[in-house]
Amino acid sequence: MTVSSTGFTGKVAFVTGAGSGVGRVTADAFARAGARVALADLSADGALALLGRRLFATGHAMVVDGGQAV
Repeated sequence: MTVSSTGFTGKVAFVTGAGSGVGRVTADAFARAGARVALADLSADGALALLGRRLFATGHAMVVDGGQAV
């Protein structure tokens, strides 16, 4: 996914499946483009691992655990 480096500044991206694969790459792209990113996954472990990466260390990301029953 290619996006402008400033195209999403001030925006929020809600990425499902962010713990791995295409979702993880998409979350990276939105973060690089300046978006605040909500990382959603059925298993929060992969999404939480993304938070540990330098790209998300700005505090502009959060994890939504989709595996919790309501």
